[in-house]
Amino acid sequence: MSARAGAPFAATAVKVGAPRGRVTRGPPGCSTDAGVDRRRVLLLTAGSCGILRALHKDPSALAASLPLAERVERREFPKPVFNNVRPGPQAYPAWLCGEWRCKCTFEGFEFPSQRLDKESLLREPTVPGFQKMSLVYVPDVGASGVEYLARFVRAGDGDECLEDRVFNLEAIVDAYLANPGAVESVEYDRASDANRVTMRLAPGVSNNAERIELFSNARESETREGDGTFFAAESVRQVTLGYSRDYNKARVVTSTCGATRRRSRPTGRLSTA
Repeated sequence: MSARAGAPFAATAVKVGAPRGRVTRGPPGCSTDAGVDRRRVLLLTAGSCGILRALHKDPSALAASLPLAERVERREFPKPVFNNVRPGPQAYPAWLCGEWRCKCTFEGFEFPSQRLDKESLLREPTVPGFQKMSLVYVPDVGASGVEYLARFVRAGDGDECLEDRVFNLEAIVDAYLANPGAVESVEYDRASDANRVTMRLAPGVSNNAERIELFSNARESETREGDGTFFAAESVRQVTLGYSRDYNKARVVTSTCGATRRRSRPTGRLSTA
């Protein structure tokens, strides 16, 4: 099942410290009452930083004409137009290479659609973010104070700075699930296919996911001239395969989401979704 257009999106701020060895802590996280229904907490909390959402079906003409930096600030994210040219790996600024200590702080949730009824949405468990592991980049939406290492390495043509996707995905999921052995394996071969990742979780770690397939459909990035802030956006299709009540049949949930990341060198602040 695909995620519905206009579904709510989470706001997750990630405070990035200096390279490993020097830690900069982020702002205090937002606490939630464990007794409150998870979906209602997500819908009732307002947020202000970062974007993780199902993509809109109706692109905004204004957003399409704006630079990526302005779209991030305006939170305008039209669905990208796909073509036969597959995106290559995302290159990052050279100063980002190395290992960074990250701390995630949940800052809220927004409901941008005026067409979907909130109560109807609450009854749909497969909306990305309502269940753990439904969004692999934020495996437990609403969790705060999660810390992990992120690694960027020099590789590829021209000695570019690239994300170590295997290391980072494993670190994110292990940290959010509070289980150093949650991820059994991550398969990724940048040379043969920079747009596909296969992740397998250890048995019994999650009721919602046993294996996750990630497909990157489109990427774009830019550096803002005024302050050198780096922006990157990616359209990701996630296929989550898990346990089913039916014998010998896997549970399969498909969603397409947009992820944006904003990184500023002077302060070391990273906003992600």
